[in-house]
Amino acid sequence: MVMPGVLDFPMLEGVQPAPDCLGLRETLAEDGEAFECLGAPLSRVNDLAFAYVRAASERGWTDAGGAGIALWMTRVLPDGKCQRLTIAGMWDFERTPRPRPNDPGIVVISLDPDIRCPVLRPAE
Repeated sequence: MVMPGVLDFPMLEGVQPAPDCLGLRETLAEDGEAFECLGAPLSRVNDLAFAYVRAASERGWTDAGGAGIALWMTRVLPDGKCQRLTIAGMWDFERTPRPRPNDPGIVVISLDPDIRCPVLRPAE
């Protein structure tokens, strides 16, 4: 289970916990965020990230955009506050500037528990 008691996402096939986040935990983690890294061969990281996006959608999260290597999702809580979920796929860019498909990669899933709710604009 990924983030038991917080997100309760399934541990997908071929994924294993990567507690040190390929040595990037201190760089990636922010105060107050629930945070987990999942290891897999780099060739599978993109598909796994999108599988976790689907798992989040099934649990009421909505798309909130993305850029580069990260996708963001939000959900409104019963008290009217919002949470932001970030799902990113990556490898250690500094140690492996030219990665190969079987090099280690990670899917990073982090939860910011208290954000300002996004303002939804009508489509033009």
